[in-house]
Amino acid sequence: MSLESGVESQESRVKSRESRVGSQESGVGSQESGVGSRESRVGKINNICEMGKTIFHFVVVLLTVILFSCRGEIPLLSAQEQQAYIKRGDSLSKLTFDTLRNTLMRKILSDGVPGAVKFCQVSAGNITATYSNEVIDIARTSMRYRNSLNKPDSLSVAILEKMQAEKDEGAEPASLVLKDDKGVVHFYKPVLMQAMCLNCHGTVPGQIQPDVLKVIDSLYPGDLARQYKEKDLRGAWHIRFSDKAVK
Repeated sequence: MSLESGVESQESRVKSRESRVGSQESGVGSQESGVGSRESRVGKINNICEMGKTIFHFVVVLLTVILFSCRGEIPLLSAQEQQAYIKRGDSLSKLTFDTLRNTLMRKILSDGVPGAVKFCQVSAGNITATYSNEVIDIARTSMRYRNSLNKPDSLSVAILEKMQAEKDEGAEPASLVLKDDKGVVHFYKPVLMQAMCLNCHGTVPGQIQPDVLKVIDSLYPGDLARQYKEKDLRGAWHIRFSDKAVK
């Protein structure tokens, strides 16, 4: 065999190996493209699911409002009326929260957190109702309630789910006012978890100390109000106004 023929044969074998390597790289690229395509499809499906949840919560609240408006032929509140109720609701919820917080802080200083939990179980409901009267009812509600008296009704569930959907999307949950078929106006204001409240509503184990947890478990066997983080949606103020409450 001539020298030139041998060189040509080696070049042919090198080109053949390069061709096989190129084919392998093409296969890998095809696999990567397939993985990327699947990840893209999964991402799109997740986005569609999240969008569907948001639309569902919006529709639930919208249908609730329509139902209340149509069953008793009750007109929707005007913008001026809504602002009046929101102003009054904000004032009452702030006043009630300040009273509740200051009372609990004093109890913590005198009896510690376990003592404050016991006090809260007996007195929090009465303190919350301090500014209630014959035309105004002030309460709190939550999907993850500690006291069963704060368990949400069907309307409150729809509102809380709407607020949670807004929170999940990175927005600040908004207050809401609507009127039911009996003429009662409902004011809802979101309650976000504050750092000081994590002593009783935070992580287990971790933020809720064993002596505090023991008291909580003894007083609230079905407790759902734990494992919160700061700024989580804790629940909402729910204030009911009769038609004579704001004039």
